[in-house]
Amino acid sequence: MINKRYKLPREFTKEWLTALRSGKYEQTLGSLYNIKDQGYCCIGVAARIKYPLHYLKNKNNKYAGTLQGNKKSIYFDTKYKLSKIPQELKGGAEESQLVKQLVDLNDDEGYSFEEIAEWIEENVELYD
Repeated sequence: MINKRYKLPREFTKEWLTALRSGKYEQTLGSLYNIKDQGYCCIGVAARIKYPLHYLKNKNNKYAGTLQGNKKSIYFDTKYKLSKIPQELKGGAEESQLVKQLVDLNDDEGYSFEEIAEWIEENVELYD
């Protein structure tokens, strides 16, 4: 068995991979959700499958999760706790190597949602 570097809950990840591959979500760069093009980054899809869109707004009524300068950080800076999102996907790239890797794949490497789903399957160990 290959030792995988990252871990995520099995049921959540299955639902997330299905959503990434569904064609329901347009892909965007630089934020969890971009109101102009109505697109999501891959982590934004993870949030959206568990919560209505208004949960992704911050206290200024802007969409949460924008990149912070060149730090490549996505934060769920909403007034909601988003407890249905695995801890491994919360915080910024400074705190989570998995978040950093996913942001890089989505924003810098130009991976499609299908390619990101394949990367997750190859590199993330699922736990119950």
